[in-house]
Amino acid sequence: MIDMLKGQVAIVTGGASGMGEATAKLYASEGAKVVIADFNPTTAQKVVDEITAAGGIARFYHPMDVSKQSDVEAIVEKTMEEFGRIDILAAFAGKTFDGDPKLSWQECLEKTTAVNQWGMLYTYFAVVPHMKKQKSGKIIICSSNGAFNPTAPAYEYHMAKGACESLTVNLAMDLAKYGIRV
Repeated sequence: MIDMLKGQVAIVTGGASGMGEATAKLYASEGAKVVIADFNPTTAQKVVDEITAAGGIARFYHPMDVSKQSDVEAIVEKTMEEFGRIDILAAFAGKTFDGDPKLSWQECLEKTTAVNQWGMLYTYFAVVPHMKKQKSGKIIICSSNGAFNPTAPAYEYHMAKGACESLTVNLAMDLAKYGIRV
């Protein structure tokens, strides 16, 4: 399967490690131009360099914190400036702050929700207007089994991932008429 994504542009949040990194590399190997959207510039640039060395096209514009709407919008704007379109959003950015001894439970709740819930919302709505204009697009989210079947008491993380599941279903119903699959 070569060039299944030829000519498509993908933004991968959390693309500098884990499932996001693996997805970015797979998309690039299938011909997509990949934008690594991540907060860690060192690991993000490493992924870009590996994709480029393998013959793919990848970019890392600057660090992006998904919990900051302005960071998300800046990455989307840079992607549109360079490539003129966004065909795929693969949203893998996520983190729990549970167990951080420096944070109160309220701070843990706020930080975890900001990344996992608000970050997803900011990312979706930054790319959706562009996909609507194109009348096409794909939005893929990485949630957690904990949204339905929590195995550990990471309340704030599982709660935020449950909100992502709800957002996904709502977006799927709303965006299908524009040729956008969620």
